[in-house]
Amino acid sequence: MENIQVALRLRPLNKREASRNEETVWKIPNSATVCLESAALKELVAAKKISSSTKNVFNFDYCFNPTHDNLHLYNSMVKRIALSSLNGINGTIFMYGQTGSGKTYTMMGYNKHEEQKDYDT
Repeated sequence: MENIQVALRLRPLNKREASRNEETVWKIPNSATVCLESAALKELVAAKKISSSTKNVFNFDYCFNPTHDNLHLYNSMVKRIALSSLNGINGTIFMYGQTGSGKTYTMMGYNKHEEQKDYDT
């Protein structure tokens, strides 16, 4: 039996983005939907970067917003798969996204006990 679930995580802004007062253009109106903020959509249409008919609402099995921490993500999606593998049930957790989209952050978080390297400069 296959059980494939697709989840999306909006990462928090990084230090550089926060220092520039950038804002996230995506919002999560419910636990399974992500869409462009209406102001961002209007700006992109006005700048002719997208057309008004461009799809801007996407559905997933679950959407995590930037305030969800790694423990919440683990308990919601990963724990069941990890514990099942200890009983001999195959499972895969696959992370996909462009560079800087938050894959490593989601899997590892930030090590608060070591000096952080700032890769954002």
